[in-house]
Amino acid sequence: MKIQITIFALALLFMGCNSNSDKEKELLQKEIELLKQEKELLALRSKTKEIPQEPMDKQEGKKKINNNYLIGNNAAGKFKIGNQIPYPETADDYTLKKETQTRMTEEGPEAETVYLVKENSNDVLNIKPEYNFQTGEYTQNIGEIMVLSSLFQTFEGIGVNATIEEFIKTYPDYKIWYTYVSGMYVMETKAVNAQFILNEKDFIGKIKVNSDQIDLKKSDFKSTGKIIKIRII
Repeated sequence: MKIQITIFALALLFMGCNSNSDKEKELLQKEIELLKQEKELLALRSKTKEIPQEPMDKQEGKKKINNNYLIGNNAAGKFKIGNQIPYPETADDYTLKKETQTRMTEEGPEAETVYLVKENSNDVLNIKPEYNFQTGEYTQNIGEIMVLSSLFQTFEGIGVNATIEEFIKTYPDYKIWYTYVSGMYVMETKAVNAQFILNEKDFIGKIKVNSDQIDLKKSDFKSTGKIIKIRII
């Protein structure tokens, strides 16, 4: 508004100048032009005023996850399916311990090699070597990763101790199933190539075994049900 009044006043002065003050008229004309340009610039700025933006992680609805603990792309942090098992050497801040464990199969008990991964004396991962079906032997490459620590999370912030409710909210395409072969209750999503294992103590439904894999519902579990492990294969 002030600029408009100033332009009007200068215009009156311009018209009131006599014919012998050409230089004064020229100066007034230039000042009027400058004020008009300033008015146009202010109008443009008001139209293109920057809208305050939310932080990128909030804007995307995703938490910032340290890459050292990111679950995705067939990996948990620096440990990736198909890569060589860093043993007996240590892997950065991690230490690995090799041991033989016994697991139950349809044929009975079976011994298998497992690498226990620790960080600051805490169990964070279990790694199993890859099996070569052509040679019938295990290799020195990573074949399976079992995430035990809540430090490791997906890009959307889902990890061990996340609730069933949180998983469903994050991944609406979720699927829940049970397999009697391993006795595991599993949640899955197409967004992450991993199996999110649930606590069997949270299961309150009934199972009728008619196949190797039985589909389940959210209502088959306690509302407080949580993920206890994450399996990457």
